Amino acid sequence: MTSTNSSSDDDEDDEQDQLASRESLEEALKESQKINSEQSAKIKALLKEVQLLQDQLESSTTSLVSASSKAGKIRAAALALEGGDQIQLQGKKFAIVESLWLDPEIFDLLNDFEHHPDSVERFDSDTAHDKGTLAALYKLIPEKLHAHMVDIKEVRVTCIAAVNSERSTALNTAIARASDIFGVGDAQTFVRSFNRAEDPRFAGLLSFQTGANANKKLALTMPFMYQDCINKLSGLFRTSVIVMLLRVILWGPKSIFERKQGTKTSLGVRWKLTEVTPGMIAAACTFGKYILSQDPQLDRIGVNTSFNYAQDHRNLKELISTTRLTSSGMRSTISYLNTEIFGETANFAGDDPSGGGDEVEDELSKLLAGFAVDEDQDQDEEPPAAPFSRASSLDPRSNTPSPVPPPIAKVAARSSTRRVAETADVIPLATPPIPKKARNQANKSDRVLDSEGTVPGAAPSRGTKKTRSKSGS
Repeated sequence: MTSTNSSSDDDEDDEQDQLASRESLEEALKESQKINSEQSAKIKALLKEVQLLQDQLESSTTSLVSASSKAGKIRAAALALEGGDQIQLQGKKFAIVESLWLDPEIFDLLNDFEHHPDSVERFDSDTAHDKGTLAALYKLIPEKLHAHMVDIKEVRVTCIAAVNSERSTALNTAIARASDIFGVGDAQTFVRSFNRAEDPRFAGLLSFQTGANANKKLALTMPFMYQDCINKLSGLFRTSVIVMLLRVILWGPKSIFERKQGTKTSLGVRWKLTEVTPGMIAAACTFGKYILSQDPQLDRIGVNTSFNYAQDHRNLKELISTTRLTSSGMRSTISYLNTEIFGETANFAGDDPSGGGDEVEDELSKLLAGFAVDEDQDQDEEPPAAPFSRASSLDPRSNTPSPVPPPIAKVAARSSTRRVAETADVIPLATPPIPKKARNQANKSDRVLDSEGTVPGAAPSRGTKKTRSKSGS
């Protein structure tokens, strides 16, 4: 009897255990089904998002391809015209000898500028400047093609694209030899991600001031634009860095240390150049300023530094154009550049080979004073120099440049940008920083069909076997 009761109890326990186990499994199954259902819903939602993103990407790609194709067709149509190849060639030449940027508005102006494009009268007003720019372009383009510049939109687009393309190619050619040009570092120190602002080797190239004074002003002229980076106005532009930059761009990388006979494909030969122009000197200074900067690409206004490259290019051209006829020192400097870049040339009448001494200092000081932002600045004060970046302070270890120039003094080049922050009749030496939002809008508004921001590497440097880019971006 006892045995029977014990067996019955065991059976009941087994049944209860089985029931509990079944209920537990059912609960686990329900929970698993719930989780699977939730995960399935999430997967479906993610798949919808992925599909949406794919649709957006496809749409954007189609738009970009369409825009690129449209721009290509426009340029192809222009090149198909009689003389279209000449328009493209002269547009590239315009970028180096005249201006690194070309505004589309100038094509709507009358070509009635009565003076030489590099005359003092060109800088009387913004309108005079734009008409002088148009006159410079017409001077390059064969007269039989002038009507195309007015009547055919495709020609305008092609001309602007050629300017952008040459700016990009020339800049990359210069960057490839930057360590030799500036006498500092190696190729890695000139990649855009390298923090040159914190490297003391670069301090003496960009600012005569140190410590707190270095960040007070953005300046038109900087140490790398002076002979041996010494703050003496008679040495302004009389530097090997400008020489080497222009040699590399015009004659090829192998001509950096001495003038070599250019090949048929070199720009100096193709463009039949025999002397420097104010635009060429300004372009070299503009390229140099950008190469040393922390800006990711060459826009009219630097994204990180607020450097107004375009306005500085215009101001440098004005400085050179308005002094070369009255300053024996400036004429001597131009003769020096002509000799170093193009070979033996005759000096201007009245040139002083020594640079003109104190007389030159006085002449240039008066002109630079007209460009100064600070109206209370002492006329005898050293010309202000820009900091490397407004967001960084330079290492004040030395007030003299670290690099030792090679056979020719190593100074620099710069880049240009225009249209933004132009004042009326008085152009400041240093244009005030522009708020980031406005700066971005200004750069954005300056895009024509091709992006005007020049990104290093966007076009091959001269001397490579790659096909040269047809876009300035």
